[in-house]
Amino acid sequence: MTSPTSFCKPVKLSQALLGVNFKRFIWLPLLNLLGMLLFLPFIILSSGPGQAQRILENKAQLQSWGGLNWFDQLCYSNPMLTFMLIASALLWAALLYSYLNEGKAVTMFHSLPFSRSQLYWNLNLAGVVGLLLPVLITSLCCLMLRYFGSIGILYSAGDVLRWALGYYIMELVMFASAVFTGMFTGMPLVQTILTLILHGLPAALYGLTALILHEGIYGFPNYADRMDWLEYLPIIKMFDLRNENYAWIYLLIMVLLTAAFLWAGMAVYRRRPLERTGDIMVFPALNPIFKYGVTYCACLSGALMTAALINETMDWWMLLLWAIVGYCLAEMLIQKSIRIIKAWRGLLAASLILMAMVAGVRMDLTGYQRRMPQADQVAAVIVNGDEEKYAGLQALEKLEFQGGRIQPQLLNLIDPKLCFQEEGSIEALLQIHGQLIERRSKEAMEKYRNNELTYIMKDGRVLRRQYSFSLTDYPEQAKALFESEEYRSNRQSIPFASAKDLLWLKLGNGGRQGAETEVIGAEAIEGLLAAVRKDIEEETFESMEAAKGNFYSLRYRYAMPDLDWEALQTMDSRVFDERMKERIADFYGAEENEKNTDPYKSSLYDRYDEFPIPGNYVHTLAWIQSNGYETRLMPEADAFQEVRLYKDYNFSGYDLDKKYYEYRGEAAAYAATEEGWTVRDGDAILKAKPPIASFTDPALIGHILEDDTYDPYFLPFGEKIQAKEVYRLEFINKDGNPAFSGYYYQGLPAFLKDAAGSES
Repeated sequence: MTSPTSFCKPVKLSQALLGVNFKRFIWLPLLNLLGMLLFLPFIILSSGPGQAQRILENKAQLQSWGGLNWFDQLCYSNPMLTFMLIASALLWAALLYSYLNEGKAVTMFHSLPFSRSQLYWNLNLAGVVGLLLPVLITSLCCLMLRYFGSIGILYSAGDVLRWALGYYIMELVMFASAVFTGMFTGMPLVQTILTLILHGLPAALYGLTALILHEGIYGFPNYADRMDWLEYLPIIKMFDLRNENYAWIYLLIMVLLTAAFLWAGMAVYRRRPLERTGDIMVFPALNPIFKYGVTYCACLSGALMTAALINETMDWWMLLLWAIVGYCLAEMLIQKSIRIIKAWRGLLAASLILMAMVAGVRMDLTGYQRRMPQADQVAAVIVNGDEEKYAGLQALEKLEFQGGRIQPQLLNLIDPKLCFQEEGSIEALLQIHGQLIERRSKEAMEKYRNNELTYIMKDGRVLRRQYSFSLTDYPEQAKALFESEEYRSNRQSIPFASAKDLLWLKLGNGGRQGAETEVIGAEAIEGLLAAVRKDIEEETFESMEAAKGNFYSLRYRYAMPDLDWEALQTMDSRVFDERMKERIADFYGAEENEKNTDPYKSSLYDRYDEFPIPGNYVHTLAWIQSNGYETRLMPEADAFQEVRLYKDYNFSGYDLDKKYYEYRGEAAAYAATEEGWTVRDGDAILKAKPPIASFTDPALIGHILEDDTYDPYFLPFGEKIQAKEVYRLEFINKDGNPAFSGYYYQGLPAFLKDAAGSES
C-alpha cells in the first residue's frame, strides 16, 4: 500500500509499523474515548430527557436557547472537550516522536528498513487514526441516543456529524503543528510548549508590543484593543465559539493548514541532525532566535505584569529587569547549565540596545509624540471612532446631496455625532491636541487613556493618537465643537424623524412621578418633533453639559425603514453593506409582540428609544402646555404621602462631572461655611439633616403641583450659585420613597412661605 507524500514521491505504508505503534500507545485513545463519553454522551443521557420534557411542555422553547442550540452549547462551550482535544493531539505527537529525544532509540528507529519519509508518514498515520477512533465512537453513541425517549428533538444527525468533523479537523491541526515543532527540539516537554507558543505567538507578539508602545509612548493608541483577527486563530477559536459550529470555509482552511504543517515538518525532519538529542534547539542556527525571542517576550510581559502588580506606570527598570531574567533563562536552557557567566557580552549588548531604545522614546527622537497634522491637510477628525464613521457620514451626505432623505434609523446605526469636518471644529480639536502635547510628562502617562483622536487626512492617510482627557476640560474648544452646525445635526436622530418613521411616540412626565400618554395623529407628532428640533438647534454647550433633571421624556419606537437598498449600495457599498442590512432587520424588523428567541439579540427586548425634555427646552414645553398634555400628565396630589422642604445647595453639575475645578473649589468654600455641609477630599458633602418643613395636606400638595414655579433640574452649566435662596422640594410616594425633587432658585413663593412658617 502506498501513499503520496512530499515532492510527489510514493511512500509505503507499513501495517506492521502501524500495529506496533497502536500496541505501544493504545492507552491514549482509550483514555481519550473514556473522557469524551463522559463529557458528551453521558451528559446527553443524564440531562437530555429532562430538557426534552420541558420543550414538549412548551413547544415555543424549541427555537430558544434551550432548544435547537442545546446540543451546540453542550459541544462547543464545553471546556473539558476542548482541553481533551488539545491534550490528546499534543500527546500523540510527543509519544510518536519521542524516539528523536533519546540517543539509543533514535539509532534503533533509523536502522529499520524505512526511509525517513516512510517512517514519518507511517507515524503520522498512526496519530491520525488514533485521533479518529474516539471521535467516531463518540459520534455513534450520540446518534444512537437520539432514539432514547424524546432526546431526538434536541438535535439532529447532521448536528452530530458536523460537530464530529469540526472537532476532528481541529485535532488534526493541533497534532500537525505539534509534529512540526517537534522537529526543532530534542525535548518532549519543550515540543508541547513550543506548539502552544506557536499557536499563541501571533497574538502574544502583537498584543505585548502594542501594549508596551501604548504604555511607553505618549499618545500611542492601544492597538491591542483592535485585534479582531484574534478570533480566527485555531487555539482561540476552540475556546470562543459562542455555541456556534465551525464555518465550512474555516474548516477548509484548517485542512490546508494541517497539510502545510505536515509537509513543512517532513522538510525539516529530512535535515534534522539525529545526534542532537536532548538539546532545546537541534539546529544551532536557531539558538540566537530562541534566546532573543525569550528575552523579548519576557521583557514585555514581565514589565507589564510588574507595573500592574505595583499599580504604577511602566518604567525603564521594569523592562531592563525582565530582559535580564529572560536572557539568563534562555541561556541556561540552551547551555543546559546555570553557569552562564561567559554569556555576559550578549547580555550587555541586549541591555544597551534596550536602554538606547528607551532613551530614544523618552527624548522622542522620531518626533512621534510631538507630531500634529496641519489643519489644511485634515479632512475630518473623529473622537473615539474609526474611519468607518467618516465613511458613513460621507455616505449620508451623498444621500442628502442626491435628494434622498436621511432616515433616523440610518443615523442611529452610523452614529457620526463625534465626526467633525468643519474648519472651526478641526481647528478646535487641533488646539486641544496641542495642549495635550504640552502636558506631556511622566505624570501625564496615565495607564487608562479614555479618548482617541483619529485624523482622516485629505490624501487618505489615517493618524491616530490616544490620551486621557475630556473635551469639557477645554471649555472654549468644547463650546465651539458642541455648538457647531455639524454636531447639532448629527447629535440626535430624532430631528430627522417624521411621523411615518415612528410606530408610536409616548410623552411622560419624567421630572414628576405620574402618567404617560401617547401622542396620536401625524399632525400632533409632527408638531412635537418640530418643537424638539428647534430646541436642539438652539441648545447651548452649557446647557448640553449641565447635570439636570427632566420635565418630560419622549419614548418612541422607530418603524422598519422603507429603503431602496440597491440604490444605497450603488451609492456606497462599503457602508450600506449586508451587515448593516442585517442590523436594520434586527433592530427594526420584528413585530412588537414577537417574542425574542435569540439570547444574543438583546435589542429585541428593549426596542424603543428615549429622549429627555429638560427645563431649557422652551419650545417643546410650550407645545406640551398649549396642547393640553401638561394637565394630562400632572400627577394627583393624593399620590404622595408628603412633600418635604429643605434649604439646599445647587451643584450645577460641576461636582458630579468634575468639569471646572475652580468652580468646584467655590462650591466647597461655600459648603464649609454652611451648617449641615462638610468638605471631604475637596467635595461639598451634604450631611443628613431634617427638612425645614413637611407638608401632608393634599390641597397644599395640589397647589404646589399646579403652581409649578419650581424647576426640576439643576442650574445650567456655568451659572453662578444663588446660595441662600436655593430651596429643594422632595415629593415622597405613599410607600415612603422619594419620587422626585424640585428647586426654587429665586426664593419660595408667597403661599409656600406662609405654609412653611405655619408648619415650622
